[in-house]
Amino acid sequence: MRGGFVPGLSDLDNPAQIVAWAITFGAAPQLFTGLVDRQAQNVLDDVGGKAGSTASTAAP
Repeated sequence: MRGGFVPGLSDLDNPAQIVAWAITFGAAPQLFTGLVDRQAQNVLDDVGGKAGSTASTAAP
């Protein structure tokens, strides 16, 4: 944290700042992976729906 890679992290003066950064670093990955998972599920649903409808239409 004292390496200066992220501005503001070297100046953690009070517990409120530490908690705010902890919440930010904890929530950001969760939100990002949630969005990616939903998008992946949408893609899988679209692909599965097209394959299922093609297979059922091709069968006599």
